[in-house]
Amino acid sequence: MRFRLLTLSVFAAFSPTLFAQTFNEIEQQQNIQEQQRRQQLQQQMQEERDVRLPAPQGVTEFTPATQNPDNSPCFPIHEIDLVGEYADKFGFALKYAQRQSGFQAGACLNADDINRIMTLAQNKVIERGYTTTRILAAPQDLNQGRLQLTLMPGLIKSFQVSEQDREHTHSGRIAA
Repeated sequence: MRFRLLTLSVFAAFSPTLFAQTFNEIEQQQNIQEQQRRQQLQQQMQEERDVRLPAPQGVTEFTPATQNPDNSPCFPIHEIDLVGEYADKFGFALKYAQRQSGFQAGACLNADDINRIMTLAQNKVIERGYTTTRILAAPQDLNQGRLQLTLMPGLIKSFQVSEQDREHTHSGRIAA
């Protein structure tokens, strides 16, 4: 009986410190996990995204229809225009695409060639920071020798600034 009483006394004397030590360890682990979560979130917020379109695979220069390996229809194109609101401000993208693709007036273009020109122009627009602006080819009759690419400007109507994580968003720098 004395042994049991002595054992219980010793256990009772040390148990609060044992529980406190365990609680402190748990709290430290939770703090470490919270710090890791914050670091991961911060890294995700700072990652740079590549929003450019992938370059189309295949032919690098335009080829006449007689050398067209997949026999897809092609059209002799004499002129490529950019149309739409603000098209005149984005002419740089079309000029770049024509230069990079090696386009020459009268070249026979198939769907891959047209996609390549659109992709080059689109990536140039994105490279300049216009990530919401798009360049598309609307349905049209290419038998006239004219390709019209349509510019769809990406305009931001409004935006909201979250005050929650000011350290990461730097929302205090934006004047209201």
